[in-house]
Amino acid sequence: TCLPGFTGSGVQCSEFGDCERGRHVCHNNATCHNIDPRVRGSHLCTCLPGFSGSGSECGEFGDCQRGLHHCHVNATCDNIDPSHRASHQCTCLPGLHGNGTNCADVNECNEMEAAMRCHGNKGNCVHTFGSYECRCTSGYLLRENETHCPSSTVD
Repeated sequence: TCLPGFTGSGVQCSEFGDCERGRHVCHNNATCHNIDPRVRGSHLCTCLPGFSGSGSECGEFGDCQRGLHHCHVNATCDNIDPSHRASHQCTCLPGLHGNGTNCADVNECNEMEAAMRCHGNKGNCVHTFGSYECRCTSGYLLRENETHCPSSTVD
């Protein structure tokens, strides 16, 4: 039998450290290693395989973080299962269209709904990257979600 504060078979005993006592701040996806079990705070947290970080914080380390993807520069990469290679999904940024590996900006001003939203309200549709904005013609003030030019003139 081991003495109080120690654990083991009785033939071989080791001291309880921060890890065994739960006195550590290791992340759920990390392991705790005692450096000197006699010294409080003397432990090391190491992220599990497939995760990276300080040990107190461990995030997924999949294809996206390793740069092992073919997502377009204007797309986000999301790991599906970081422990498996080629397990990610590419999604074009808002306002862009495509499959994630190819993303293109669409001129919303060429689409009837966006153009009518501006032109029908005394405004002009102006294309911006991934979106559009309305600009009122002279004498009108932009209002209501920046898509409506009321019929009253600006003072």
